[in-house]
Amino acid sequence: MTAPEGWWKSVSPSGIRRAEDEAHAAGLTCPITAELFRDPVICAGDGYTYEREGVEKWFADGHDTSPMTGATLRTRHLVPNFNVRQRADQMRGGAPVGMTRSNETAPSEPPPGATHASPADVRPHEITPAEPTEPSAPPGPAASSKMKPGGGKGGGKGDDSKKGDDSKKGDDSKKGDDSDGSPSLLDWVRGYPGVSGGPRRDQLDAYGWFDGNDGWRASRPLHRAAMRGDVDEIVRLIARERRDPNERMPEWFDSEPLGWAASFGHLDVVRKLVELGADPCRPANKAGNTPLCDARRERHVHVATFLEDYERRFRTQTMSRDERDAYELSARSLLAKDLAGCWGCVAWPFFGACEYRRAEGQDVLWHEGICFPCLIPYREAWDRVGFTNTFRKRNSKDTIPYDPRNPGFFCFGSGCTWRWCK
Repeated sequence: MTAPEGWWKSVSPSGIRRAEDEAHAAGLTCPITAELFRDPVICAGDGYTYEREGVEKWFADGHDTSPMTGATLRTRHLVPNFNVRQRADQMRGGAPVGMTRSNETAPSEPPPGATHASPADVRPHEITPAEPTEPSAPPGPAASSKMKPGGGKGGGKGDDSKKGDDSKKGDDSKKGDDSDGSPSLLDWVRGYPGVSGGPRRDQLDAYGWFDGNDGWRASRPLHRAAMRGDVDEIVRLIARERRDPNERMPEWFDSEPLGWAASFGHLDVVRKLVELGADPCRPANKAGNTPLCDARRERHVHVATFLEDYERRFRTQTMSRDERDAYELSARSLLAKDLAGCWGCVAWPFFGACEYRRAEGQDVLWHEGICFPCLIPYREAWDRVGFTNTFRKRNSKDTIPYDPRNPGFFCFGSGCTWRWCK
């Protein structure tokens, strides 16, 4: 059910402030309007995300510069940011009522009885699996040539498992851009060279916890197999019993098999589920987690790396060159260690600083230095905002939006900061 537009305005002032702070911390507010995103777009000229209405007004007012950096833009091309849109809709409680957004042909209020409100939730590659004897093991790099729907070079038995009208549709959606000679998305999944991995030792107790919940073992065999890394059982359940690879589990936050496999580090299971029709790019479950979030939370880096690369390849396969460049720029993640080093800072008229920025994990930077001319020492923690390349000073609204193209330099107001050395 979609929450009414502006739902947070009906709660207490403290609740409003808390909701606004959470949206800001998650990187879901427009830097121009300072409001929760409704129709977020990426500006291809600078890689930052804005509310479409806000950035279009910025350009209509005669500006040819970036609202964030002030640099002159080479292009004003705008690309819908579906990832931010979905996250903003989740925080709002649903899509904005009565509003037609980019790549939508009707108001985004879902029809009665609809299960998913987001158009990104409808994926063309949800396929009808074949019999359990059909799927083959992932081919080696030499066998990962272009695959034709229903068979062809490099497909073998694995290709035969994709026969039928639905499977051809799924295969086509993963073919990617044939003109650049790159493998199809499905071929890439099959030939991915990563290790299988598995759960950490401290996660093993969860096996007994799952089986101890009344009825889960019998009613959720696909989730159980994904959790335990049982590829053969997954193939049997999806191919022979026709279980939905995106089956939701209402007993546990509408979680899906892909999320369980990612949480327990089973890369081979994640790949097989995707091959059989599971979609890593579906909206988050009721706990607010996607398979990528699950892998990151449980520190299974090999699974997170695969899912990040999959999402990038999936979203860019139908984009133009400008759209692809803008998306990859916005999605390129800078780790805290990429920003560490000796930095200087000057601001008009009489302020300066010399500091060392030290990484703590992937998402925290400690600024330790001395202010000039008063020689006052300071030590500050800066935390990443959501999944962006922006860092915010702890307990403050001061932010630094690092540019992946030039992460060692940033201008702000009447000053600038730059890195001397790493």
